[in-house]
Amino acid sequence: MRTDHLVFPFLALILAVPMATAEAADRNFLIARTGIYNLLDSNNEGRDFDKSASDVINIEYEFHRKTQMSFGAEYLRFSNAYGLGGSDYTAYSQFAFANIKQYFQHTDRFSSFLGAGAGVGAVETRENGLSSSSDEVTGPIFQLRGGVMYRMAQLALYAEVRQVNAKIVDDIGSRDNIDVSGRGVFGGFAFIF
Repeated sequence: MRTDHLVFPFLALILAVPMATAEAADRNFLIARTGIYNLLDSNNEGRDFDKSASDVINIEYEFHRKTQMSFGAEYLRFSNAYGLGGSDYTAYSQFAFANIKQYFQHTDRFSSFLGAGAGVGAVETRENGLSSSSDEVTGPIFQLRGGVMYRMAQLALYAEVRQVNAKIVDDIGSRDNIDVSGRGVFGGFAFIF
């Protein structure tokens, strides 16, 4: 699966954000999560999708300002099996987001947050067992999210819910259009530095 068109912009954003705003910095967070992601619709351009995604991996960098606002970049990956014309396929989705969040401090350690993000998504579809037969479409995506964070000295625990809009249109009216919009519940931890 081609990832170079998503990975390089993601890494460039991670490296650029701390340099651009270092003087107002509070902390940097590197967050690793996994979770449950379910598609909103299982019937998609004639494809019969398994709504429950597998291999859900989520990595995010956040730059927290003293105002309790954060800016960052995020990578989300998952896959879904589907059937089309009697054959079995898998859709491999990769998303890169630029995010903004507002944190609401409740105690010294506990806070909640609301956030939004926009970015680019790529979905590669492969017929199972045929690594040479694949198609890839890319397009704009966005998300809304909310959750809680429990912060310790150099570690924080996260739990969140999110909704992602990822209707990726290759050509209007084409069967290459694909909709992997969904909702998810995620949990993980952050290293604070």
